[in-house]
Amino acid sequence: MKQRTPLYQHVKGKDFHTALASTYGIDFEAWENVALPRLQSTGCRNVLLLTDAGMMTHAMNGASTLPRKGGRSYTVNAISAPRVFHPKLTLLVGRASARLIVASANITAPGLAGNLEIAGIIDATPDLPSETSLVASALRFLRSRLEGQGSVVEHQLGRMDRQAGWLADADPADDLVLMQDGSAAQFLGSDRERGIGARFVQNVGPERVKRLIVLSPYWDSDLSALQSLIDALNPQQTVLLVDVRRKLFPTHGLTHRSGIGVVDIGTAARSSFVHAKLIIAETDDADHVLYGSTNCTTAALGTGTFRGLNDEASLYRRLSPATIAEQLEIGALVDSRPVPFDELPPQLLTENLKFDSLRAGQPGAFEVRDEILYWHTGNRVIAERVNVELFQLDNAPLSTTLVPLPSPASDVRRFRIEGDAPAFARLLFPDGTRSALACVTIANDIYALARESKGTSAEKAIERLTGSSRVDVYLLEAIQALALAESDAAVEHADSVADGKRTQDESEPDVAPETYQILSYQDFVRDARAHRVRGGEAPSQFADSGLWHVEQLLNRSIGMASHRTVKIEAEPDAAELQRLFRRGDETADPERKLNANGKSRTAVETGVADDVDDPMKEAELRQRFTSDRLSAIEAHHKYLWDLRKRKQVSATDVLRLRAILMLIATAASGKTPTDMLSEHDLNPRSRLILPVAGEQGWPRLMLNQLGAFFGTKNAPIEFLEIKTQESSLPSDILECWATCVWALHASHSAVDRYEERDDMRKLGSRFRILPQQVYHMLGMSIEQFAAEAFTRTYDCLVRHFALPMDIDPAEMQSRHERFLAGASHAQNQTSIT
Repeated sequence: MKQRTPLYQHVKGKDFHTALASTYGIDFEAWENVALPRLQSTGCRNVLLLTDAGMMTHAMNGASTLPRKGGRSYTVNAISAPRVFHPKLTLLVGRASARLIVASANITAPGLAGNLEIAGIIDATPDLPSETSLVASALRFLRSRLEGQGSVVEHQLGRMDRQAGWLADADPADDLVLMQDGSAAQFLGSDRERGIGARFVQNVGPERVKRLIVLSPYWDSDLSALQSLIDALNPQQTVLLVDVRRKLFPTHGLTHRSGIGVVDIGTAARSSFVHAKLIIAETDDADHVLYGSTNCTTAALGTGTFRGLNDEASLYRRLSPATIAEQLEIGALVDSRPVPFDELPPQLLTENLKFDSLRAGQPGAFEVRDEILYWHTGNRVIAERVNVELFQLDNAPLSTTLVPLPSPASDVRRFRIEGDAPAFARLLFPDGTRSALACVTIANDIYALARESKGTSAEKAIERLTGSSRVDVYLLEAIQALALAESDAAVEHADSVADGKRTQDESEPDVAPETYQILSYQDFVRDARAHRVRGGEAPSQFADSGLWHVEQLLNRSIGMASHRTVKIEAEPDAAELQRLFRRGDETADPERKLNANGKSRTAVETGVADDVDDPMKEAELRQRFTSDRLSAIEAHHKYLWDLRKRKQVSATDVLRLRAILMLIATAASGKTPTDMLSEHDLNPRSRLILPVAGEQGWPRLMLNQLGAFFGTKNAPIEFLEIKTQESSLPSDILECWATCVWALHASHSAVDRYEERDDMRKLGSRFRILPQQVYHMLGMSIEQFAAEAFTRTYDCLVRHFALPMDIDPAEMQSRHERFLAGASHAQNQTSIT
């Protein structure tokens, strides 16, 4: 037989950004230690795993080690089918190429390297239309099985489409296609009306079949699927390749059947379990070949009048006559003497898994987005008194509290998470029974890992952003580097369109024009109000951008997001592979720790010396810190005035405004200039260098920024454009607006507290109109102000800065509520013009 290559060696992520892998059985240890590292270590980090719902229950109940990276490095999707979800597909997608692997192997240690399996590979590029249409057919099949798995999966698929528009735009092939090498092929999945067996017979057509060869580990007890093939094809000879010693073949089914020979493949397979599935119909004109996941059973292949019960996927190939046996080096085997009927052992029956009860044990899909747990129930009727239990990665119970929230749909339940994010979840029913465990998908981890970084500067910026929770001047440099990287990607994409590498005329890179739209901010909020959009929020504007890391750092700095990075594992060494691939039957650091002096890594970043014995040196460092920060604040103020002239404002500019306001806030003191200097004498390490009053007072600096963005003629917000496919405001834009509103009220509170000062009375005159301008230009409804992203950000800012800025949290809340009441009244009278 042909020398075997372990299947995992074909799973390599180079040139690909997305991987979809489907399997029936799952061994998480083999997947996470062999296949996944081969993908992610070479750049393929947008990964979706699809497995049968019943077998997922089986694995999570102890048949496999629990996943340690599921929901964080990749999404785990339990797929239900009428009987079983059985396809074994691996689809790798890149910007200019794709690879489809159609195989018989499950993602288990035996499947990846131990068993005798069969697989075929289709490589596609934009200039190979036939191959591309085959890959598009497989993608359509997998995509249809992922419906209802949650918004994170939708995001992953959307990212894939935007980064591989050539494939997203391709038409799937329902019929035979002619390949570049002159052969013909067809993807056969169980998503069509006719069964896979019937379509195989149709492709063979009226040609006289000289020999029918069938290789399968499992069969109907009465060989009904085999008989259906024989009746339809009428072969002169039928050869069944069977591993006789395994006793899985129903010998009794051969009674009263003639013209069928059983050839023992066990000797050629040596010690490996034969798990390959292969059907060959040899004619004078062609070899008609079917391989993939389909056993020779009615549930898999169907019959002429029955489409089957399983979800399956196979590939049909029409090759030159008398070639496939030679390619697989099985010619001598199929020509060998059949095993006499009386020497065939009787079938050894084993207890089958209880598919119905295993599927019923699935609790649904769980995902965490912005500290909200979404439970997708899968359209099942779930009692109200069902409790969700949460667990850590080591399967220890988690003390996190779940607070029920209003749900957007009948098949989705929402909870606010008060505590750490879970790794697993399960259901506790009123009668005391429990479901199986399910992986909880952490949206931010999946998004961060899948995000591409382009260019050395961008990569360095991301590395620094993910290694800190401190807001500093470098944040503005990171925004600039990442924005330039996005711009360079846009130019590169436009060049590829101009060179004819894309068939679709697009004005924006990586954006599907049929789903995304670009609106002015004013039109966006006007349309949202007209359609009575409630307090929901759309996905982040920066979810597909390196700028997402800026948003996350800003959130971490006020306690809104956990500091967690996903580690990319290197490929395992030979010893680890040997340990994992025990042959057998298929049936058989977050923020750096404080140093010894109690100082964090950010002490170096901000110029704080470890030795404070030299007051002169410390004062010099503080002066440099002050100069750098004031220079950055002033430069941004000038930048906002330049935006008035350019009249082009993007979401990046809104994020930059939020960063500047945070840069001011993190250096803000609640003390007057004199008292602040006295504080520096007592605490030389203090970096609260912006007093509450004076020329360098933080209220003045904040109001300068807000006034330049909201309160001038040709205010930049008037030219802001929003790119979205939703009717709700994106969550990161809501976070920016919350920061602006918080800065407005914090400044107002400080001015009122020191109104006896001349400089503060002068500053206070700006509040005669600026607050109304801010709320008016935001144009948001009361429901939008109540959106989770806005309220959470505002509340966190109030709590985080209350002490250093000496601001009363209750006062901050009441100020916002008073202006909301006024905004509500104004919106009943007019709209943004």
